[in-house]
Amino acid sequence: IRNDESKAWKAAKTLTSDYFFGLSGTVIENRLDDLYSIMDVISPGILGPKWKFCNQFQDVISVNRRVLVFGGIKNIEELHEKIKGKVFGYDKLTLPPITHTYKQVGMNALQRKEHDSHHKEAKKLLAKALSSGLSFKEKMWLQALLLKTRQACNAIDLIKKVKSSPSDKTKEIISDLKGLIAAGHKIVLFSQWTEYLDILAGELMSAGIGHVFFTGRETERQRAKSLQTFANDSKVSVFLASDAGGVGVDGLQLVADVVIHTELPWNPARLDQRTGRVHRLGQSKPVQAFYYYAADSIEENMLQVLQGKRDVRTIALDVPKD
Repeated sequence: IRNDESKAWKAAKTLTSDYFFGLSGTVIENRLDDLYSIMDVISPGILGPKWKFCNQFQDVISVNRRVLVFGGIKNIEELHEKIKGKVFGYDKLTLPPITHTYKQVGMNALQRKEHDSHHKEAKKLLAKALSSGLSFKEKMWLQALLLKTRQACNAIDLIKKVKSSPSDKTKEIISDLKGLIAAGHKIVLFSQWTEYLDILAGELMSAGIGHVFFTGRETERQRAKSLQTFANDSKVSVFLASDAGGVGVDGLQLVADVVIHTELPWNPARLDQRTGRVHRLGQSKPVQAFYYYAADSIEENMLQVLQGKRDVRTIALDVPKD
């Protein structure tokens, strides 16, 4: 119900009750609007009309004929006063320490060409979106361009659909995996694209490293078997997961203590959910999380976007306690 245009939000708005309680690990995922949508169900009217809320607590990024675009956060004390007594956080959970390591990698000439070409066209559409808005067809094309730009950072195979020599990112990940496995670690590795997991699996197979898949391609029984094999087979060191393994999977924290993110999503909550499969109750060891991104690429921009979204979430929900 973070999205007030969704069917779930509209259904929740029809509920009537003297009391409402909402439980969420990610109240704010992408923007401050998420908080407004939830509060409008939990306590209707407490934040006033949405246009006034956005104008009072966010900066105007751009104005076009169709819509105002808001972002960031301002007037923090006033916001905290409005949600005080309505928003609570549990901060007494004690987990082992976690270290976050960001690893910059290069791109070969073909990757760079594809990346820059698609990124250039995407920037043109992004500029138009802020000035005059986009048609539905243009929005779909923009999404496709951004997808190909991001895929180029991982491997050209994802765009050209032909097998090529391993990219710098692939080689760096495999090298790090070998070192981590030699040091006795088990690793959960995430990628948004199953095709990239296949590429990594080929490299792991060549290196004689045992691995299992946990993606949307497997049946429920196959995924359960992958979990069991990863937990019990000492020769299986890598758990290759798509976002199917990013939520609702428990037990990995009893086996693994390393999480690898092969690329960056736009949503910081997705990263948190993935890492949370290993850094959670039941984990007894320090956890390491690795994030790989291509130098001078859209992924560098995404690092800044992700941090900005995290800042909004942290600042907005850090309500002073009595």
